[in-house]
Amino acid sequence: MPPAIALWLDTRDPAVIRHGHALVERLGCVLRHDPPPPAPGCLLHLDDTGLSLRDASASHSPGIRGAPPTLDLRPGRGDGLRRQPLGRAIGRTGATVIDATAGLGRDAFMLAAMGHRVNAIERSPVLVQLLIEGWSHALAETPALASVLTRIELREGDARAMLPACVPAPDVVYLDPMYPPKRKASALAPMRVRLVRGLVGDDPDAEELLAIARRAARTRVVVKRPHHAPPLAEPVAGSVKSKLVRFDIYPPAPPNPTPA
Repeated sequence: MPPAIALWLDTRDPAVIRHGHALVERLGCVLRHDPPPPAPGCLLHLDDTGLSLRDASASHSPGIRGAPPTLDLRPGRGDGLRRQPLGRAIGRTGATVIDATAGLGRDAFMLAAMGHRVNAIERSPVLVQLLIEGWSHALAETPALASVLTRIELREGDARAMLPACVPAPDVVYLDPMYPPKRKASALAPMRVRLVRGLVGDDPDAEELLAIARRAARTRVVVKRPHHAPPLAEPVAGSVKSKLVRFDIYPPAPPNPTPA
């Protein structure tokens, strides 16, 4: 079991202090009222502006929040998103999609902005809390986001157990498993990727999750991979490529033969 993450409660606001204590209770955090000493891994920082995930080796550096990506949400702009590689890989408009590795929710938000109904599953309670708070804060500042966020249902849990229980079955299951970084020192991953990896590690069960997803999806499973990474499994039915990543497409698994 990984060590408990520290929560630096950096505020004098009584309401924020109460919220911080509630987070300690929910997430099992180690409460800090002052900057923790530099250490490997991540820490949570809560102040009057909200909750963020930071690098524990540099606690005063900027962190990441669960805020949705900035998109043009004017009517008709979803058509442009659907023409992007992710949209082409997912397929038809208005699909029901399970994002089984929600992470910081960026892809789930983009899928909802395209017009899909999205069930976002994340097994890290810390990432789920970041999403809850980030989306709530963004919605308070930009009420127009409601048109997208109401198409997302966020659920905490292990997708390997949750996918087989989904009724009705989703049209598409989307996976974006963590993968080992490039070995070249020059290929530094974005801060959000490095922090999430520091929090949850890689996904050694990704192949198992793919097999379960193929049994759950009605039309396809889409797996996001960097160009340097091999397919999660073979054979791949097709791929849609972007500048930095590709989206591998797998058909549903054939049904188990009926016993004679």
